[in-house]
Amino acid sequence: MKVRRFRLPLLWLVGAATSLLRSIQADRVVFINNWLLSTNLYPAAWKGDDLPKITQLMLTTYPQHAFAFRSLNSHCNGPLIARLKRLGYVSVPSRQVYVFDGRAGVRSDFLSHHNSQMDAGLLSRSRYRLLHGSDLKDEDFERLEQLYNLLYLEKYCHLNPHYKAAWLRRGHREGWLQLQVLQSSEGRIDGVVGWFATDSTLSAPIVGYDTGLPMKAGLYRQLTQLCFQETAARRILLNFSSGASQFKRMRGGQPWIEVSMIYVKHLPMSRRIVWGLLSILTRSVGVPVMKFFKL
Repeated sequence: MKVRRFRLPLLWLVGAATSLLRSIQADRVVFINNWLLSTNLYPAAWKGDDLPKITQLMLTTYPQHAFAFRSLNSHCNGPLIARLKRLGYVSVPSRQVYVFDGRAGVRSDFLSHHNSQMDAGLLSRSRYRLLHGSDLKDEDFERLEQLYNLLYLEKYCHLNPHYKAAWLRRGHREGWLQLQVLQSSEGRIDGVVGWFATDSTLSAPIVGYDTGLPMKAGLYRQLTQLCFQETAARRILLNFSSGASQFKRMRGGQPWIEVSMIYVKHLPMSRRIVWGLLSILTRSVGVPVMKFFKL
């Protein structure tokens, strides 16, 4: 009922945002440090001292484009956001993500939550065999692509990134994408998780499982627990992206609003004005909606 009551206002908001984006040629944006993943990560040691030089380089190279840093939130990137604001970058909120703090290792708070402990027990008793990326054969990557598609494209949204088997294989071989899979006793791969990490934060852009299997198999719960264990073992943060908000909250995930910081000061006045309006609209309306619905 709560969602239905806001249906028309939300449709109006989406329509207004669409018109704004078209009017400012929002597709003419260059994203800096773009890994082509759902969440970009930044090294803890990078404090943005070279941001003035980066900004000047972008102004010279892409004078007709806006340019941006995305996947920023106050918990993980507070000083960087503040520095970008001082340089004149505009804040445009995009979604609400869930962060798990694993810096206390096995004593991390999220591991003590009842649901996390239930998931840990499920994983320890699992009938599935845990395989690492090094255990996979070339033909297994076709199955990983299929499992990702079943969850992110078929169940959720076709606007999510489309990752092919060749891309997954290359990420594994180059070492920046680390994969773990759940293999049944019959030798069939039913679940996969792949993470990408810096020295301070881990993200899991690849999650997939056979959505045709009964929910009681707990495949998503087991894959999530693998991420939790890796985060605690590394003593870093887990940026577990958006979606499945109730599931993540029940396991201790802390919600943070994610923003893109966009530089538009060099663009024509008409485009600057609309970018400013979009920033105001997303901060004054979009953020409260995300928080109200716990998105």
